[in-house]
Amino acid sequence: MNMAINGLPLAIGLVVLCACVAFIITTGTSYLLSASGNIVYDLYKRYSKKEISDKKLLKMNRYVVVALGVVAYVLAMYFPSVLAIQMYSYTMYGASVTPALLATILWKRATTTGVLSSMVVGGVSTIVWEVVLNKPFELNSVLFALPMAVITLVVVSLLTQPKENMSGILVKN
Repeated sequence: MNMAINGLPLAIGLVVLCACVAFIITTGTSYLLSASGNIVYDLYKRYSKKEISDKKLLKMNRYVVVALGVVAYVLAMYFPSVLAIQMYSYTMYGASVTPALLATILWKRATTTGVLSSMVVGGVSTIVWEVVLNKPFELNSVLFALPMAVITLVVVSLLTQPKENMSGILVKN
């Protein structure tokens, strides 16, 4: 964008700058709409006990888009750079989702309770390490959160009865 402002003739610079802004806006709205759709349709509608009209779901989707936009703005103000946000999101994903995903594929003894517990502990451990403890010794939070998530996954899965594993195959008790 700096080149469009300072390095190109005015008419061409305006076109390039408009294209850049359009790209940023469409990417942002796509992320917000996708996340909102996942929350409203995949979570709320699927697990709601009552029938919900399309009009109400659309209205709810709009509110969730605004709420997610506010959360995104707050997160953007909290992090000093895009790289910091990316590192934090990869750490959160690596500590909470990766062990659960691998366990569902590779470990037949993984239970739903163990996987969900692992995801929660991985996410909470990342937040505690980063926000509450303020990154002790300047170590990345994945060094703390990933082992916590894996230990939780194994312990909770071993302590709970497997009715069926994550792939839907019945397991003998």
